[in-house]
Amino acid sequence: MRFRVEDVSMEPTLKAGDYVMINKLSYLFRKPSKGDIVVFKHPNAGSFLIKRIAEFKDSGYFVLGDNREFSTDSRHFGAIARNLIVGKVWLHAKQ
Repeated sequence: MRFRVEDVSMEPTLKAGDYVMINKLSYLFRKPSKGDIVVFKHPNAGSFLIKRIAEFKDSGYFVLGDNREFSTDSRHFGAIARNLIVGKVWLHAKQ
């Protein structure tokens, strides 16, 4: 599955206009880990976001953008449930 990076929240790792391919099966046999970059459904808006897993808590996965100043992430909407994670980023194509 392919996604286009739409904003600067993951810079310098991913830039606006870049494309990522995600592996939807990567978490079939293992749990998401700290440091993984994942695509997930926004818990309140239904759109897709790309963020890095910062930590796991009982309430879910705490995700942050690499560019904290310009990122809407778990600091705004809280931890995300596992079922919102679509997949792990495994390929990155720069614009």
